[in-house]
Amino acid sequence: MKKFISAALALLMVMGIFSGCTLVSKDDSKVVIATVNGVPILKEKFDETYNYYLYAYTTYYGLDSSTAAQSINKTSLLEQLVQDELLRQKAEEAGYFNFTDEHRAAAQETVDKDKQTYIDNLVEEFTNAFNGKEVKGKNEGESDKDYFVRIATEKYLKNLEENGTSEEEMLQEQLKSDAVQRFKDDKLKDVTVLDADVLTKYNELYDSQKQELTTDQLFVSGWNQGYVKSSSDNNTQVSCDPMIYYRAGYSLVMQILIKFEEDDVKTLQGYVDSISDCDETIEDNKKKIEEETDDAKKAEYQQLIDNAEAEKKGLQDKYNTALTGAKSKIQSKTDEVYNSVKDADEAKFIEVIVDKSEDTGMQTEEAAKKGYLVGPEDGMVTEFSQAATALKAGEVSKPVATYYGYHIIRSIKNLKEGKVDFEDVKDEITEQLTSEKKNTEWNSMIETWKSESKIKTYENKL
Repeated sequence: MKKFISAALALLMVMGIFSGCTLVSKDDSKVVIATVNGVPILKEKFDETYNYYLYAYTTYYGLDSSTAAQSINKTSLLEQLVQDELLRQKAEEAGYFNFTDEHRAAAQETVDKDKQTYIDNLVEEFTNAFNGKEVKGKNEGESDKDYFVRIATEKYLKNLEENGTSEEEMLQEQLKSDAVQRFKDDKLKDVTVLDADVLTKYNELYDSQKQELTTDQLFVSGWNQGYVKSSSDNNTQVSCDPMIYYRAGYSLVMQILIKFEEDDVKTLQGYVDSISDCDETIEDNKKKIEEETDDAKKAEYQQLIDNAEAEKKGLQDKYNTALTGAKSKIQSKTDEVYNSVKDADEAKFIEVIVDKSEDTGMQTEEAAKKGYLVGPEDGMVTEFSQAATALKAGEVSKPVATYYGYHIIRSIKNLKEGKVDFEDVKDEITEQLTSEKKNTEWNSMIETWKSESKIKTYENKL
C-alpha cells in the first residue's frame, strides 16, 4: 500500500529539510502500530509525521531537540494517524477516489506549484550566495539564472528519489488529499447558522471589545493580533476579529512601496536607530534634572543632553544626505508608478500593488483590501503615519519617503468611532460561526465512524 502522507509533510520531505536534524531512525519501520478496519498503519508512517513535528518545533519555535521531543504527544499523534486512515477509507467507500480529468488537473496544478515554489526559493538562495561571484559549471550559452533553475530542478528530483517517491506518487497523494477534502466539504455543505445567532454574536463582540479596548494601544494591538487579553483574566482572550468597536481617529490605507537599495536601507536604518538612542538619552536626563536638587548634578545631566542633541543633529544631517542619495536611485521608477496611480480608482491601484509593490505584507488583492490601520499609536513610521492619516477616503498621496523607500498611499476609508454597522460585518461573523458549527458537526461524525469501526492501536510499539 502506498504511503498516505499529508501534502505539507510530502513537500518537506521532497525539499530535504530534515537534513542535519536529530530524527527518529530505527529498523522497525514495518512494525504495525495500529489497524483501522484491517488496514495496517506502519511505524514508518508514525516516524515520518513525528519527524515533521520535531523539525517544526526546532525550526519555527526555536526549541532544542530534547524539549521539542517532550512537546510531542505520541498518543495524540497515533490517534491522528488513525483518524486520517479512517477518513481516507470513508472517502474511498463513498466513491471520492474515482478521479476525473478535472481532479487530476487540479492536483497536478498543486504539485506543480509546490515544485515551482521549491525551485524559486532555491534559485533565490543561489542568486544571493553567488552575488558578484563567478558561477562555474554552466553549459555553453547558459545564463546564471538558467543554470540555477537547472540545478534546483535536479535537486528536487534527487530528493524525491532519495525519499523513495516520485512525481507521480506525489500526484497520487495530492489526489487522495483533495478527495478527502471534497468528501468533508460535501458532508458539511448544508450546515448553516441562524441570523439571530449572528446578531447575538455581533452584540457580544461589541460589548466585550468596548469594555476591553480602553486605550489606543489596546485597540491597535487588538486590530493587529485579532485579540487582546482580558483585563479581568490574563488567561482569557477577547476576540477582536472582526472588530466591532472603533476608537476615534483611525483609518485604513493601502500602499505601493518602492524600496531603496538594500545597502541604503541598512544605512538609513542605522541612522534612525542612533537618533532614537539620542532621543532616549535626552529624555532620560531631562527626567533626572526634574528629580535632582543638586545644581552640580543638574549641570552634568544638562551637559549630557547638550552632547546628545549635538550628536543627534549630526546624525540627522547624515541621514538627510543618505536619504537624498537613496531617493535619487529610485526616483524615476517612483515617478513612473505614481503617475500611473495618482488618479486611479481602487481597482487600478490594487492592480499596481500586486504588480509593482515591494511591500511583502501587501502583495495580494485580499491584503490590499484589508489595508493597514493608521492613527494614534499605530506603530507606523512617523512620516508614513502622518501622510496616511491626512488623507480623505479615496485620496492618493504623493510619494512619501521613509528609510524603507518611497510609499504611495491610498486611503480606503476613515473608521467611524463607535459601533460598526451590522451589515458591514454580518458576512464575516456568519462565516466564523458556520466554520465553528461545521467543525463541531465534523468531529461528531468522526466519533460516530470510530465507534462503528474496528480500530486497534499498539502504543507500546511506538
